[in-house]
Amino acid sequence: MRQIPIFTFINKLDRHGRSPLELMDELEQVLGIRAYPVNWPIGMGPEFRGVYNREQRIIHLFQSQGTHGESEAEERTVPLDSSEATRFLSERELAQLREEVELLDVGGDSFSREQSDRGLITPMFFGSAMNNFGVRPFLDRFLELAPAPSPRQTSNGPVLPTHARFSGFVFKIQANMDPAHRDRIAFVRVVSGRYVKGMSAYHADRQGDPTRQAQSVSGRRADRNRGRLAGRCDRAI
Repeated sequence: MRQIPIFTFINKLDRHGRSPLELMDELEQVLGIRAYPVNWPIGMGPEFRGVYNREQRIIHLFQSQGTHGESEAEERTVPLDSSEATRFLSERELAQLREEVELLDVGGDSFSREQSDRGLITPMFFGSAMNNFGVRPFLDRFLELAPAPSPRQTSNGPVLPTHARFSGFVFKIQANMDPAHRDRIAFVRVVSGRYVKGMSAYHADRQGDPTRQAQSVSGRRADRNRGRLAGRCDRAI
C-alpha cells in the first residue's frame, strides 16, 4: 500500500509443512504482491537437504549441527549441473529440483529491481532459522537490494538522513498492555543523526524542556523486553 520494499523469508524448512508452491501462492493472494524465489528448498523436514540458488545455479547443502542456531550451520556448495551434485543428492531429489526450477523459470515472474523497490514484487528466500541455515544469504541479498535511507518530509521541510542532528519518527504507539498500569510505549524510526540511550530529545508538537530517554531500548531488545517494560514507560520514548 505504501510501496515499501518487502523481503520474504520462509522459515522452518527443517519441519514438515505446506509445500513451497502453496506458500508462494498464498503470499501472492493475501498480500496482492508477486513473488520471486531467489532460492528454492530441496526437501522438507528430516529430508531437508538445502536450498538451490537460482541466480548462481548453486546448491547450498544443509548439514545440521544440532546447536539450535547457536552457531551457523555448516554447508557445502556445489553447482547443480556438476557430477559432484550426484554425490550428495539422489536422482529423485535432483529430478524433482530440476522440475520445480523449470516450472519457476517458465511460469514464474522474472526479478525486477525497480518493482522490488516499489513493493510490487518480493524477493523470496527459504531456510531454517532455528538451525541458522539460509539466514546469511538472505541478509547478504537484503543488504544488496534494500534501498538507502531517504529524506522524510516534515512541516519544516525535508530532513536528510545525512543530517548530523538526531531526529526520529514515531510510527507506532502501543498502550494498555498491562491492565494494572497506565503504560505506553512508542516505537521510533531514526531519520537522521545518531541515537544514544539516555540522550535528551524534544517532542516536535510540544513546547518546553527536552526529555531524557532513560527507559528506552532498541531493535530486538524491544521485542524481548516489551512485557517487562509495560507499566514503566509513561511517556513516548
